[in-house]
Amino acid sequence: MDLELTFNLLSLGFFLSGCYFAFKLIIGGIIRLADQELTFGYVIKYCLLTGLFFVFGLTSFFLGIGSGSW
Repeated sequence: MDLELTFNLLSLGFFLSGCYFAFKLIIGGIIRLADQELTFGYVIKYCLLTGLFFVFGLTSFFLGIGSGSW
C-alpha cells in the first residue's frame, strides 16, 4: 500500500469520526435541550472532539496529497 492511499484512508477515518461527533452533538444537544439537561460542558466537549477529528482529517488529507504524485 502506498503512502498516499494510507494517508487518504486515515483522513477518511478521521472525517467519519468527526461527522459522528458532530451528529452526536446536534442530535444529543436537541434531546438534552428538550429535557432541559443541556450543559455548557457537553457542548464544549463535543465541539472540541469534532474540531480535533476534522483537523486530524485535514492534516492527513494534505499529507496524502503531498506524498502522492498528481
